[in-house]
Amino acid sequence: MRYTRYDFKKKNRFNFVFFLIVLLILFLAFILGTILFNFFGSSTKTPIKSSKKQNAIYNNSKNNNNCKFIAIQTGMFKDKNNAEKSINTIKNYGNPFSVADKDKQRVVLGIYTENEANKIIKTLSDSKVENSKITFTLTKKDSCDFEICEIINGYLQILNKLSDKDIKSIKTDNLKKWCNSLKKVDNKSDNIETLNKLKSNINKLPKEITKQEASTNYIFIYNILKNLANK
Repeated sequence: MRYTRYDFKKKNRFNFVFFLIVLLILFLAFILGTILFNFFGSSTKTPIKSSKKQNAIYNNSKNNNNCKFIAIQTGMFKDKNNAEKSINTIKNYGNPFSVADKDKQRVVLGIYTENEANKIIKTLSDSKVENSKITFTLTKKDSCDFEICEIINGYLQILNKLSDKDIKSIKTDNLKKWCNSLKKVDNKSDNIETLNKLKSNINKLPKEITKQEASTNYIFIYNILKNLANK
């Protein structure tokens, strides 16, 4: 009599392997689906409009009664040649410039917010580079003053990026668009002329500012801050 022999051990082993393969396929399908969902889901998110960001910045600034900017001075010289020599010795730390102050030349490394200035001052001091602070504190009396503070802050953010060794120039399109999107203010404000001067200067900027052009723009802002501080 013939009979068929069944190897139950092999069959059970086969079922177990088949079950593992199915589980692996399901697991890989789940992982792949999650990755694709995250990729396409994130790419379809609606970007925040720049005007909303700008209005948020503007509204937040109203919580402060003043804004403060720090110019870091590294020397005062009667001789322009000595001022130029001093500028050359600190170029590794930023884009220095000089401004006339009566019969002397004031050498300034840059203009920064208070937090940024403190970091740079520490770096200079650790490198034994003599420095001192010139603090400009502007009181925000009205919307005009708020906008002046915000524009100067935005302007400086662009200029200070040029201190990075890897950045040769920086585009100004976003700064111009942001500046033009700011709310109109009362023409009778005390500092309306300064505000208009800032906006006009920004609109006249080239499409890109190079490192070589940084000093001219710093001098412009320095004089704006000095005039406002003297009022």
